[in-house]
Amino acid sequence: DDVITLITLPELDWATRKTAWFAALEKQGVVVECNAPPREHLPRWIAMRLAAQQQDAAEEALAFIADHVEGNLLAAHQELQKLALLYPPGSLTLDQIRDAVLDVARYSVEHLRMALLEGNAARCARLLEGLEGEGTAAPLVLWTLANEVRTLARIQSAQHQGQPVSAAMKAERLFDDRRRNAVQKALKRLQPGAVRAALAHAARIDRIIKGLAPGDVWDECLRLSLRLCPKAG
Repeated sequence: DDVITLITLPELDWATRKTAWFAALEKQGVVVECNAPPREHLPRWIAMRLAAQQQDAAEEALAFIADHVEGNLLAAHQELQKLALLYPPGSLTLDQIRDAVLDVARYSVEHLRMALLEGNAARCARLLEGLEGEGTAAPLVLWTLANEVRTLARIQSAQHQGQPVSAAMKAERLFDDRRRNAVQKALKRLQPGAVRAALAHAARIDRIIKGLAPGDVWDECLRLSLRLCPKAG
């Protein structure tokens, strides 16, 4: 009776939550969700942690910290503790934070997927640079980008045939609310011609990876991402 079994899992999607094994675990035990905050909530999480140590910072400074610790909450906690040791209670300047915070972000293709759908050009560029620096396989990066483009193309095709967006998303097994919202924004932003051109671009990158065409894979992945993001203006 004094033995407790702790099972730690990654963040689960809608389909996994419906499996028999998870239902059995949920019935027999206690499920506690401690998911990492998504990027858009990370500055607020950092602000709360700073407040707990009687410090605060402007939005620009919070965004700077978030960019440098994204995907690595343990490192984020350590960096904030360091700020408490280096500086007294009160407001922190961006310069103080720049001097103290290391670049300890962990980049993932899932972050890139969401940045692409949300049309965040600057974040796409930063994530691609980080993924390249961490030695992520280029085919995996291309697969992530191309998969989202193909999903958008299929939904647009279904819309053209008169299907509701909700039905098309269900057919694509899009059940996560955040991803559904991001896909809807992308559909409003992108014309079918732009999506078809992106598919052709992805095919060209695939030929570069296979050595059948000249070019730099990472540069082309960046160009592919940028063509799917809103133009600055």
